[in-house]
Amino acid sequence: MSDPVITREENDTGGVYSVAVAGAARPAVLTWQAIGQNRGGVRLVDHTFVPPEARGQGLAGKLVEAIVADAKEQGFKIA
Repeated sequence: MSDPVITREENDTGGVYSVAVAGAARPAVLTWQAIGQNRGGVRLVDHTFVPPEARGQGLAGKLVEAIVADAKEQGFKIA
């Protein structure tokens, strides 16, 4: 499998990493919420979803790898 194109959206309280899935009504997603007093410092990953059409292809793992890479680059922690 080639590397999927992961998009990132965020605001002050949370965000989502997503991958479009061909033939599926919904994308694969990983969602997170900013927690603690310093909202930019800790991200609580609260949900992942992969459409049935794409399960078993490693998409959830790729989404997790993306947030871990961003944490290393940007200096936030993941809960």
